[in-house]
Amino acid sequence: MKTLIVGFGSIGSQHYEALLEISKPEDIYIYSRRNLDIENCISTLEDLDFDQFDYIILSNESTLHIEWLRKIENVKTKILVEKPLFSKKPLDVNFKNKENIYIGYYLRIHPLIESLKEINNLKIQKVEFINHSWLPDWRSNIDYRKSVSAKRNLGGGVLNELSHDLDLAKFLFGEYEMIDHALEINEELNLDVYDSFKGESVTKKDEIKIEFSLSMALKKIEKCIKIYTKDNCYTADFINNTYSSGKDIKSINNSKSLKKTLLKSQHQRILNNEVYDLSKFDDGLWLVNLIDGIQKKYA
Repeated sequence: MKTLIVGFGSIGSQHYEALLEISKPEDIYIYSRRNLDIENCISTLEDLDFDQFDYIILSNESTLHIEWLRKIENVKTKILVEKPLFSKKPLDVNFKNKENIYIGYYLRIHPLIESLKEINNLKIQKVEFINHSWLPDWRSNIDYRKSVSAKRNLGGGVLNELSHDLDLAKFLFGEYEMIDHALEINEELNLDVYDSFKGESVTKKDEIKIEFSLSMALKKIEKCIKIYTKDNCYTADFINNTYSSGKDIKSINNSKSLKKTLLKSQHQRILNNEVYDLSKFDDGLWLVNLIDGIQKKYA
């Protein structure tokens, strides 16, 4: 099985490391504009024959995803597109082979999400998604102001960077409508993108209230999902890797929740056609439309 990884930044290299556990190094090819000191590195398009690959991963900038999906839409292979699917809503969303396109929302298969799925939606009154972090701490080897996350023209900003939470809300509770929201900028970071988001939404089916507090501009690190029922509060804490129900707290096996483990599992599921819980093209497009609708009000 031959795999092509397009783009070898932070997430591209992480995909490479995860794939090494299920593939031989000589079967993994990298396309990068940089000349990398790595086996099977390709730096010119003319040297690429897409038909030779069984699996293609687009881990380049989201602003390039449309262009690359057009390049490979006639190739009958499985494709993983890193999140978000697109940096903005495309004019034409008709892509060939889209039934084989998956989006990199790997947190869907996190053990904590498996626990939350057991809660009966009909008993839920409110859900809170909290995801707070400090962008300068994300990548130690690069000035955060030069990262994709901080660049509007590369598809950065809080809604795209932290869209895992927006995806998990739909995955767990179904489609929802955003009824109120606010995008903000922390002047200390000096970015040209919005770095914080607060939103209130309601699910279409069960009318569950969902609140979002997402930020890459807060020094107090938090990442959790809280589900409130009439009689209890359930909390999935992704920092401490715990699941609590009232006073009962259960620790999750850390090895099962490592990002490398989740990426590996995501690849295996795609390649083995065990894709029932994975994000597909239409799921990714739904999120693109949601984010686009929010951002247009702040343009």
